[in-house]
Amino acid sequence: MITKLLKDKILSLVSLLAFLMLFLIAFKIIRSHEYISGFYKNYFIYIFVFFLINTIIIIQKSNEVKRTYKILLMSTVFSLYTVEIYLNFSKKSFTAIEDLNFRKEQADKLGLPFDTRTKYEVYLDLKNKGENVVPTIPPNDVFHKTKIFLDQISSPIYPLSSISNTKTVFCNESGKRTIYYSDKHGFRNKNEIWDQKEVDIVILGDSLVHGACVDDEYVTSNQLSTLTGKKVLNLGFQGHGPLMQIGALKEYASSKRPKIVLWYYFEANDFSNMIYEMSVDKINRYKNKDYSQELIKNQKIVDEQLYKLLKLVTPNQAGDLKENLGTLNYIGLIKLYKIRDFLTHFLPENKALSSYRYAPVDTLNEYFKLIKIAKETTQEWGGEFYLVYHPHPERYIGTYSLQYAQRQYGYFIKKLNEMKINTIDLKKLFDNAGGPKKLYHFGIPGHPSENGYKLTAEHFAKILF
Repeated sequence: MITKLLKDKILSLVSLLAFLMLFLIAFKIIRSHEYISGFYKNYFIYIFVFFLINTIIIIQKSNEVKRTYKILLMSTVFSLYTVEIYLNFSKKSFTAIEDLNFRKEQADKLGLPFDTRTKYEVYLDLKNKGENVVPTIPPNDVFHKTKIFLDQISSPIYPLSSISNTKTVFCNESGKRTIYYSDKHGFRNKNEIWDQKEVDIVILGDSLVHGACVDDEYVTSNQLSTLTGKKVLNLGFQGHGPLMQIGALKEYASSKRPKIVLWYYFEANDFSNMIYEMSVDKINRYKNKDYSQELIKNQKIVDEQLYKLLKLVTPNQAGDLKENLGTLNYIGLIKLYKIRDFLTHFLPENKALSSYRYAPVDTLNEYFKLIKIAKETTQEWGGEFYLVYHPHPERYIGTYSLQYAQRQYGYFIKKLNEMKINTIDLKKLFDNAGGPKKLYHFGIPGHPSENGYKLTAEHFAKILF
């Protein structure tokens, strides 16, 4: 057998390289943290299977089988690297400035004005005029491309909202930078709602609930209140995932005992947000029944921490300067980084092919556990719980290639029915809404336009009342 293995030099070299890779991966499994070791274990299995197949081909007597296998192997390698090179030179992420400039091009075609200042530039302009102003401060992203976490300032608590009672600079997808005044707890409401002993509806979610890129009158909570005459409290905030939504439910909503809780699930990022939240002890502990940071009593501490956080941000980190997108990562090219990253979008996190996207979490089942906690928490004061299923914009714009979370739609709805969860399916609404130009600014990916929010609020009013 040894003679056969050595007879074909090309395939023998391939087997040797695969064998060496197995040793390297085994070393990484031993040395890596248990959180990431599963990532290397997956690769060990992939390479081991390839090694076995290659070895079996070598010991075959048929030269025709070997010849066919070599052609297939070389064609596959050539194709992979051709695609990798193409992705490296053609698929670039937009910086904040480039995204704004692209949107301005769409506005110019329609003869519409467009403010191309970044969030940071607008914030500085207003601040330099002497105004008391802050940017929205999501849990993991102060400005575009900024990752400065609260543990860097030894935070005694972990905020779920932004700085209170302050003019707040938000996003711009329509041409006009959204600016609003935060309430006494850092959310997007009028302070009068907090004077109510009870409210009718609480809405929980991320930027979709926060009201990204539209003025106050178009935010879903405000439109729903206008349509129904009900008292609606908006506890949505940019960057929230399910654990932070549970946190907002316990910390803020429970004091108002809402008759209805609307809980947003967003196909685009709820799973990745959940994984991040699970890594933050102060957030992950919201799974525990009696855990609380008493945030409603500690807004002063929240404000102090977030002001400290703002001081850590440099203009470069804020996204005002363009990244050097022209530099080719040669190591990444050899490792087929772009292809692996692309394929990862269609895989569950525990099968990810890129380490930074990997998590040893069964995201679907973990998410349903959190839904159960949220429903039970709502029922404790006699409230009715609804899950709002919000589709990813890519269902209507761009490649139309369904990523992992999107492909779970059928199973997700079926599981919700089995759990007897009231469900408001916005996918069905958006599917029949007349296309992306009716839903999104300029018909390009982003948050809903004023019309998209209006459709949602009207749909809620029709179903709930």
